[in-house]
Amino acid sequence: MHVEGSKMANFPMHKLLENKISDGTLLSSPHASVLAQPNSHKAKEPLYYIKAADNGVVLYGWFDLDRRSFNDVTEYFICNPLTKQWLAIPYPKHCTRRASFGFNTQVDEEGILRSFKLVFVHCPCTSKIQNFLEFEVFSSETGKWVEHIVHSPCTVRVSHNKKAFLMEGNLHWDGFELGVIAHDPYNSLDKFRIIEFPHVDKEGNKSRYMCGGHLGRLKYFEVGRMFKPQGFSHLKIWALEDYSSNTWYLQHIVRKEEIMVDNNLGSSPYVNLASFHPYDEDIVYLEWSQEVVSYNTRTRRVEALGGVQQKTLDTAPWSCLILPIWPVSIPTSLYLSIGAGGG
Repeated sequence: MHVEGSKMANFPMHKLLENKISDGTLLSSPHASVLAQPNSHKAKEPLYYIKAADNGVVLYGWFDLDRRSFNDVTEYFICNPLTKQWLAIPYPKHCTRRASFGFNTQVDEEGILRSFKLVFVHCPCTSKIQNFLEFEVFSSETGKWVEHIVHSPCTVRVSHNKKAFLMEGNLHWDGFELGVIAHDPYNSLDKFRIIEFPHVDKEGNKSRYMCGGHLGRLKYFEVGRMFKPQGFSHLKIWALEDYSSNTWYLQHIVRKEEIMVDNNLGSSPYVNLASFHPYDEDIVYLEWSQEVVSYNTRTRRVEALGGVQQKTLDTAPWSCLILPIWPVSIPTSLYLSIGAGGG
């Protein structure tokens, strides 16, 4: 979505991508898109998840329904939606459904994708206690997956329901009660950092939260007291003062009754964060029952995007894809290095 005639007019366009596609239906809204299929898969019944996106390049997981493997991705690709380039990725050694992916790309000044790393984190069930994380890291430079075990002084686990995000060169995962887990796959494979969440009242686990990077700041978005049929009680946004610290401040708070809503939307019993706006500090995208809307923290107004509907109430059903001003190109050298490493 590109906002003409605004302070964002000189920034690249961005789109909300639906993370799960199962029926091949293309969205008609200018605000959102689904990915086209690679030519080799057009004859297959489509079911895919967007695992991550960075620098206009998307990591895409394919479910082959013919193999009746609904619970597990059978193929991985990275693709550029603008250039229609697709690159198949060798399958991880120990890939399971309870896992979370991170994606970190390095693009040069000419818009050429020079390297990327995929980071696969095992997410054991909540009843399993462990003081380490298991990573599998794929490097485009070698074309191979490498396993790493990183130990922690405390019990640690990662949520497989919430998407990883990239900020300050680090990939970040939700670490449940510990906070945000930050890991640098390029420079610090043998360690990770834990950034504690703000000290908020979880209100008997009736609140919903999600973290993300927003204009250079780590943010914590909270939806208070998700009771039905009344819905939520409030929205809060916390921001980390400095990335090197663990100090948070409350940036925004609003009660439900203070929010102005478009007449065609009505009150929502279900609200969740879809994405932060990549260029406007005042805007966040929300799942509002079966709609995806924009919420302006300055005006406290919720507005429909138009034509963007939420099909499923997944934990993380949307990704924000920033489309570079100049399309990122996947060079032949990457196809060759990955093909050699995977062979």
